[in-house]
Amino acid sequence: MQVSVETALRRGRLLLKVIPMAILFLGIVLSMALSSARLIAPWGIAAGLLLSGIASWLWWSFAVTRWRIWSLKHVRNIHELMDYAEQDKLLWRRGRWPQRTEIKTQAQKELLAQLEAKRAAPDVIRDDQGIPLETVVHYSRAQTGFTVIIGSLLICLCLYFLREPELEKWWLYALVGGLGIWMIFNGARKFFDRRPQLILNDRGIILLGEGYFPWTDIDTAEVVTEGTGKNSRTLLKFRSANASYALNIGELSISKTALRQAIRIHRFRSENPGHLPNSA
Repeated sequence: MQVSVETALRRGRLLLKVIPMAILFLGIVLSMALSSARLIAPWGIAAGLLLSGIASWLWWSFAVTRWRIWSLKHVRNIHELMDYAEQDKLLWRRGRWPQRTEIKTQAQKELLAQLEAKRAAPDVIRDDQGIPLETVVHYSRAQTGFTVIIGSLLICLCLYFLREPELEKWWLYALVGGLGIWMIFNGARKFFDRRPQLILNDRGIILLGEGYFPWTDIDTAEVVTEGTGKNSRTLLKFRSANASYALNIGELSISKTALRQAIRIHRFRSENPGHLPNSA
């Protein structure tokens, strides 16, 4: 049974990101609990961190092979899947040394060699009538409104502290209040900004403040996640005329999956003008 690329990616995120992070987190929590109960020495926390890190990496090393095999069996568009898997950091790019840590049995190596033959077939791309002639992306009012709410809560917290101020903590009040004011201002500015931040169509990409970039000048357009945890950012990255561009889509009204599909379909239409849907 064939599954979609997104279904395979969700399975990959569970096996190759969520579970390894859970192993790492549980190992740290367990070692801290044992140290707190004085069942192990304090240095045992460092040992627990090391061991849980090794266990997490071993899980990935075994699971990545199983996921590759499952994906090659069940997904039609292998090139699209593997490109997105590398962009999402489920897999290491070819040639990188961590790829050598993937653990495969002889039987798995032979099966992978057989399944890799599917890469010789090009991906099948069909027009998606759900994608409009032009994809117009604005700031997300839900995201920017949430930023305003958090900023307001920080201002309230600052005012609460000022009821019984401790002068030696003035820097803390200034930090909380300043952060709150900045979040309110920044969130409100984006909330009321209705200018399109990004436009995609069969001709190319338009970035606010940067201009128009035709598909013929764009080598690759990727939607990648950089960083981890709270420091992670999802970016639209592409090169045009020997210059690189990056747009943070975290506060925009489009998801990573939807943006990838829009890029794929608009580019397909640019190369196959007869597939353009009716504007009606």
